[in-house]
Amino acid sequence: MADTQKSTHPIKILLVEERKRVLPDIIPILQKFGYDVVGSAKDGDDAIALTKKLDIDLILMGIDIPGLLNGIEAARIIHFISKPFTPQDFTIKVRHILNGQNKK
Repeated sequence: MADTQKSTHPIKILLVEERKRVLPDIIPILQKFGYDVVGSAKDGDDAIALTKKLDIDLILMGIDIPGLLNGIEAARIIHFISKPFTPQDFTIKVRHILNGQNKK
């Protein structure tokens, strides 16, 4: 199914990864496919702080991250502080994520 996103700017991604040595492997893959990695966080608290400072379209975060908040708890908080989105933007992002998961 074709992506119907009208915007020409790349999707901006925040990576939440406690192992900094992994980032040099992940970032080039995302950039190769046209994504813009705008930041990285080492834990849920950092991710929450960065969502308040950066313009982010998508967060890639594991469940078992260090710190006071695990990935699920951080995602619940981020959801409430995320900026509004249109139904079309939301469905495009969900479709994109699901398409990526189906390629496992």
